Amino acid sequence: MSLADHVQPGDLLVAGQVLGEPTALLAELFGAGDGRLDGCRLFTGMSLTDVLDRAPAGLGLLSFVGMGAAGRLLKAG
Repeated sequence: MSLADHVQPGDLLVAGQVLGEPTALLAELFGAGDGRLDGCRLFTGMSLTDVLDRAPAGLGLLSFVGMGAAGRLLKAG
């Protein structure tokens, strides 16, 4: 069973930022593939890692800061 099995379309996922960013948890979610995160949204702050670069295209990103990886993803749309 994958962590992504517990996520439903329309869910809002919230992740910590900077030194509290749950990189292993996010990597597991993003690695689930097959569109399981389509229609979900992720709310996060500034990321000091590249884990957000691996977010699937169907996952919406909400952030209160446009710096680091979050800034690149927000700029890309």
